Amino acid sequence: MGWSSGAKLAERIWAAVEQHIPADKVDEVAAAIVDAFVGYDCDTLQEVNGPVGTAASRRDHARWGAPPNPRAGDTYTYGSAVTYQFDGRRWRLVEE
Repeated sequence: MGWSSGAKLAERIWAAVEQHIPADKVDEVAAAIVDAFVGYDCDTLQEVNGPVGTAASRRDHARWGAPPNPRAGDTYTYGSAVTYQFDGRRWRLVEE
């Protein structure tokens, strides 16, 4: 399987299990799913809607210096000129 379908597979898994996950464990389970996929070289999970996509965005951007547990409105600068802002779900590029 090519990882171009990894995001769709993660969405299907999430849809199958989400109703069984307590609200206080959603972030933890989503992060575990991301870690499992990344462990097999999947790098398309930011395309997933919902908690799995949010966990993927947090994981990827944390490697570049973003705060690990961002809140809506938080920003960080990558390198010397590229700024991102967390919108509550994903890191978005701030247009200069």
